[in-house]
Amino acid sequence: MNHEQACWNYLKLASVADQKGQWLPRNRLLLMVSITAARAGWLDLADKARQLLIASNPRHPLNSPLPIANSLNLESVQSLIDRYSRQVNYERAEHLVLQSHDAQGLPPETSEYQACLELFHRLSKNTTGSSFSAEDA
Repeated sequence: MNHEQACWNYLKLASVADQKGQWLPRNRLLLMVSITAARAGWLDLADKARQLLIASNPRHPLNSPLPIANSLNLESVQSLIDRYSRQVNYERAEHLVLQSHDAQGLPPETSEYQACLELFHRLSKNTTGSSFSAEDA
C-alpha cells in the first residue's frame, strides 16, 4: 500500500465529510489519516490529525499522552483501526475520491508530504465541526 497516497485520499474524504457536516465519518477518516501518516513516517501530520480528532472528542481512545506511534498500538485503538480499515479501506477511499467532483490527485509541483500538510491545514482551518458530541468516534 502507498501510505502517502492513502493519507491524501483519506484527507480528501475527511474534508468532504467536514464540509457536509458529517462529523462521525470525518472523525473516522481522521483516524485513518493518523494511521497512514504515521505509516508514511509523517509523525507530525499523524499527531496533528489526532489533535483535531480529540479536540472534537476528548474521550476518543486515541487521546493518550503517548506519542502517536505508540498510541496507534493501544488495544482500544487497534480495534477501531481494524474496524474502520474494513469499512473504508485504501481501495475504497481511492475509489470514492476518484468518483468525487474534486478528484484531482496530488499536485505535481509539491511533495506528497507538503501537499498533505497543505490539505490538512485547509481542513483544520475551515473545520465546521466545533460542536461534536463525545460519541463521535
